[in-house]
Amino acid sequence: MIDLLGLSEDKAIRLLEARGLSWETVVTAPPRKPLDEGYLRVIKQEFTEGKYRLTLCKVPDYFR
Repeated sequence: MIDLLGLSEDKAIRLLEARGLSWETVVTAPPRKPLDEGYLRVIKQEFTEGKYRLTLCKVPDYFR
């Protein structure tokens, strides 16, 4: 399994595409104060039935 934790959404997907792997994404956010700006990072990954499931959350730009 490829370690994708902490990567940006774009980089994680590029790595999976380059290896010809399947994936799906789920975006999560805090219930009370969702971020308007920022970018998506992988915070959880699962691999079942030959497919990666990436859980993403938006983080502020200052975490780059």
